[in-house]
Amino acid sequence: MRTTLLLGVLLAGCGVSDAQLNDVDDGDLAAAQGELGSSARSYVVLRRDMRRCVAPMCGGYWAHDVNRANLNEQYVSALDFSRSDLQMPEDQADVLSAGNFEVVLYGKLGPVEPRFHTRTFIVSSAFRGMPGVQFTEPADVFYRVESAQLQCFAAPCPTLRASKLHSTTKILHHDLDVARASLPLVDQNWLTGRVIENGALVAGRFVDNHHRVTEQYPLNPNGTPLGMTALTTTTGRVTIMMPHPERVFRSACMSWAPKAWSEDSPWMQLFYNAREWVG
Repeated sequence: MRTTLLLGVLLAGCGVSDAQLNDVDDGDLAAAQGELGSSARSYVVLRRDMRRCVAPMCGGYWAHDVNRANLNEQYVSALDFSRSDLQMPEDQADVLSAGNFEVVLYGKLGPVEPRFHTRTFIVSSAFRGMPGVQFTEPADVFYRVESAQLQCFAAPCPTLRASKLHSTTKILHHDLDVARASLPLVDQNWLTGRVIENGALVAGRFVDNHHRVTEQYPLNPNGTPLGMTALTTTTGRVTIMMPHPERVFRSACMSWAPKAWSEDSPWMQLFYNAREWVG
């Protein structure tokens, strides 16, 4: 189950012009007028069909594309996961148990069933926000957030790019406000991290002298969101990071170090851990 789609998230831009913030062409209007179909895949939201009649003519879902000017709904009798990566029962259960407008599906309509003339929805991917958080159209707009592959010499830095679904609109921004996508008592920093990390695991963050995560220069040299400086895979076999621990594995190599430190700097523990894992 993927959780990288934002529901009602506010984007904060910084230090870029309108031309840089919005990359819009004539295709944006054309895309906004599109409708759910069987030839091309699109992003849709669902609400359950509460009518009472013989299945599969009733009891399925009403689906419509997100970010469209036309909100016409299309009835689908069931969700077909056969062409998705959601093959585990628990993954499919996450989708099927979602309430109205709590899950976004990427896929297309299936062929017409000859007996009842209904269609299924063929799921390619599924995105779910926090359970219990619903959205309302047209107030909420859906974006895909990814790294902008930018490097800055000062913070804040527009390191994130938000692409509006079913559109050519792209927005550069440096931060996310997930308040509308969150629930009471939920750590919003954690939720923001889930969006930005896109399924990756954060292995290291920049912190200040109080051990609090920071985005401020020079404590965070590149202004990365949530102080992220190292990422690892879910298996732990590959880790990437911005600092160079091999340059400061000795305390003497540090620009400053407490007198109580031994010959090894704290970075040396990284290499000790790797050696222990190798055996």
